[in-house]
Amino acid sequence: MSSSTCPIENVVVVMLENRSYDNVLGWLYNSGNAPPFNQAPKGQQGLDGLNGTETNPSPNNGPTVTVSAAAATTIDGISFPAATIPAIDPGEDFGDMVQQFTGASTFPTENPYKNGFPSGNAMDGFVYNYNLILTNTDPLDPVIFGHGKTNPNTGGYVSNVMNYMKPENVPITSTLAMNFAVVDMWYASVPTQTFCNRAFSLCAAPAFTSSTSIIDDGSYADPLLQGTIEDMASIFSVLDDVSADSATPNWKIYFHHYSISAFTVPYALKTAMASGNVNVVPFDNADWGTDPTAGSINVTPQTSIYPANQLGGSGWTTFAEDVQQGTLPKFSLIEPRYSNDTSTNSQSQGLEPNSNHPGAANYLGTGTKLSDSNPPIDVTYGELLLFDAYALLAASDYWEKTLLIITYDEPGGLYDHVSPVAITKPASTTVGGSSVAIPSVDYTLDTAAHEFDYNVTGGPVPAIIVSPYVTQGSTITAPEGGQVFDHTSIIKTVWDIFQIEQNGGPAFLTQRDLNAPSLFGYLDFSKVNPAVQLPTVTPPAKPS
Repeated sequence: MSSSTCPIENVVVVMLENRSYDNVLGWLYNSGNAPPFNQAPKGQQGLDGLNGTETNPSPNNGPTVTVSAAAATTIDGISFPAATIPAIDPGEDFGDMVQQFTGASTFPTENPYKNGFPSGNAMDGFVYNYNLILTNTDPLDPVIFGHGKTNPNTGGYVSNVMNYMKPENVPITSTLAMNFAVVDMWYASVPTQTFCNRAFSLCAAPAFTSSTSIIDDGSYADPLLQGTIEDMASIFSVLDDVSADSATPNWKIYFHHYSISAFTVPYALKTAMASGNVNVVPFDNADWGTDPTAGSINVTPQTSIYPANQLGGSGWTTFAEDVQQGTLPKFSLIEPRYSNDTSTNSQSQGLEPNSNHPGAANYLGTGTKLSDSNPPIDVTYGELLLFDAYALLAASDYWEKTLLIITYDEPGGLYDHVSPVAITKPASTTVGGSSVAIPSVDYTLDTAAHEFDYNVTGGPVPAIIVSPYVTQGSTITAPEGGQVFDHTSIIKTVWDIFQIEQNGGPAFLTQRDLNAPSLFGYLDFSKVNPAVQLPTVTPPAKPS
């Protein structure tokens, strides 16, 4: 890092959904790819991707399944393009990931992580677990929020969980990776679903009550409704504490149809519903027009947890407006459109999800089976979201003042050849000014998670660092012997860039982000890596 004064005034995070490192970046540089992705730049020649020989055993003594490129697939007579594969959502609850990561041939019922990540059969259980999903025999599907029954007779598509995207499927991601920096490896913070991992990225801890921490997505709703989730310290609360006199908001969540971060971080939810809310706002006007309070935002089809008509504030500005008007906050979190059926606002009905989450576009609703009217989510729309976010920044005065972090919350049950690793437990955090111990998981539904205390990461996920101050075509690797990069590295980087401790804030949130590596030391302020021209991305044609 250059000794020059840090010019970064804004950190922007785009967190997409449920893709492993190997699925998105594992085939980034292969001699068979079309140029320029047939050869890695010098600084990325050591990326730990796929070589094409990785395999998983198959259930019932079937043939071994080898990794392969995603290809157009026909299900129930309907052809879906490669950019939608796997069309049926893999398992992503804690127990599912235990099976995927440890290679258990049967669904696990006990926590294997009491002494760190177990040895043997690592990353050999993806096909076993996907077979349970496809044959409707996974014991957590659809009991735990996040899945629905799949189409009948889909067991033959079990190899799709071993697929990867080619650069042509994710051209924006691939172009940004080649021209900026890739983190090798960046891990999901927890071997489970979306909500818990997003909580770690903002709080370095899971959401928790006085008696248990909360692990799977389905277990978040009840304590949130009951108001029993502890109001733990977060990036949001600390930025407000140390920058109380800021002329613009210190942070913003830019959502599309709803914000998962507001479900998992009580401070964000309280801010969103306060009369002066200008922090939790739409990314643009596509979903809600100019008035997000006009309808209600549902986290499930049955329960309106976060009603838009209770959103406080007025006169808020979107991401595009903030970039163009010079009002971007210090910390921005961009959340994608997770699905297409969770809003009662008519303007957002039918808009395509841009989360890159595998599976049906209205996976939160009752019509979870694939059809012409409910196609799988296409990663092309996520590419368009990245295009918009990057292009706005690159064309603005913020370009030389911004660090853009692009990552995914969890691998989502998609194959990766790199195992999770042991990691620091987040033993305690701050609630109401006092240190509070974080309880382990007390959960009887997903019994494999019982007594888990967050001592193991999730699987590797893509992480691309975009800034004028990262070397073109470079790799960022955690220091040898230290903790690996995970989502709490976002917190550590924010602390370093904005000098949180020096400005009177806490030294860290939990023991996890205390030990996390920071991106700050990999930035070189003595030279500028220019913005790059992105390829044109065309939205896919609708099924006919």
